[in-house]
Amino acid sequence: MNRIEEGMILAEDVRNKHGNVVLKKGVVLTKKYIMGLKAWGISEAETKDLDKPKRVKREKEAVSTDVIRLVEAELNDIFSDYAENSVMHEIYRVIKRIKVREAMIKKIRGNKVNGQD
Repeated sequence: MNRIEEGMILAEDVRNKHGNVVLKKGVVLTKKYIMGLKAWGISEAETKDLDKPKRVKREKEAVSTDVIRLVEAELNDIFSDYAENSVMHEIYRVIKRIKVREAMIKKIRGNKVNGQD
């Protein structure tokens, strides 16, 4: 499930809590559609990203390399004994991505991240 954003394409039909289709697979999300989905209490959906490179660039700009280094340092302390374990490496990678994304969201919303402005 992905947070819905303008310009994304629905990868699956979106259904309300009663199972009724609210929007069909393939629809490009507009502000109007997003407002309607939020009115139904839907803030996430399976999507394809039409403009992934632009979104990735925006996310990278939102989080400084200092924040990424702090996240890596924290995780390296926890995962240092598992460097050769491919499963633990994948868990490390996923947790790092989640923690960096959380930092990005906080920064976009104007909150301080690990003492960063």
